[in-house]
Amino acid sequence: MSDVTSRQIDKVRQLTQQAANAVVNDDISQCSTLLEQRQELLVLLEQTIQDKAVVTQAAKEDYIALLQWILQFDANAIKLLSDSKQTTLEKSSQQSKNKYALKQYQANFR
Repeated sequence: MSDVTSRQIDKVRQLTQQAANAVVNDDISQCSTLLEQRQELLVLLEQTIQDKAVVTQAAKEDYIALLQWILQFDANAIKLLSDSKQTTLEKSSQQSKNKYALKQYQANFR
């Protein structure tokens, strides 16, 4: 595998982990920025991999392994986001119920 390809793969992994950390920290805008950077790098990496004259079979296998790793890693991050969304929806629903109950209480004592 070429040094360039190896560095690109390492950078994609780094961006993926940083994006997941941004999710954990509820920094969705940072997560989005990191995922955009990762996507741009993945496009460049794919172009490099498709250049058969430059790339070895081992590099192609590393690229496939990277894509599989991303699928697994992203699945965990998506689960975190889904859980966070559900928690937020539950809190919002409870807040709406509390607000309604408070209005009813106030209306009965006017």
